Amino acid sequence: MEEKTKKISTTKQTKINALLIDVKSNIPSKIKSALEGLKIVGEPSILNQIVTQLDPKGPSEKNTLILEFLSCLKDQKARIVMIDLIREKDLQTLQQLILSTLWNSPLDYTEYLDVFVDLAIKGDFMVTLECLTIIENLEGPFSEKSVMEAQVLLGEYAESNPDKGSQKGVLMSEIALLIQDFQRLIDIEDDL
Repeated sequence: MEEKTKKISTTKQTKINALLIDVKSNIPSKIKSALEGLKIVGEPSILNQIVTQLDPKGPSEKNTLILEFLSCLKDQKARIVMIDLIREKDLQTLQQLILSTLWNSPLDYTEYLDVFVDLAIKGDFMVTLECLTIIENLEGPFSEKSVMEAQVLLGEYAESNPDKGSQKGVLMSEIALLIQDFQRLIDIEDDL
């Protein structure tokens, strides 16, 4: 029985490897077919290999196909992998592209509220804009711990960045207002 399990696992890995080779190609039809196959296989551990095929320099058919694939992830295990990829320093040039797939995703990233606030603070204007969009689309309910951590991060940001008139400062103010609303919701729930 164990040999059969190992063989299935080896067969699955062989198929995944073949599909990943096609994702690395520059032939849109091959990439599309490979990504469809990877949807069926459903293995979140390969997301890193897919994300690294994105080109940070600009739009391309390959980028479009990969971003559509990432936007449609449904496996709950993929959330952790995607958050890890966003935090990966080696993938910082792809951060905005990866974030753009999350706000449209069927997966719920509510528990990562403080992560998005931290990324918004550390990122450039476009990363901050993507984080704002994600935060606006979080469904909740929000944990008190996550909201408190977000408030602490925003407080530290406000102290070290007094210029609220910059484009990024305006976005950060909008994020702060959303976090205040989330805190109000928690307070109302606590009162009930």
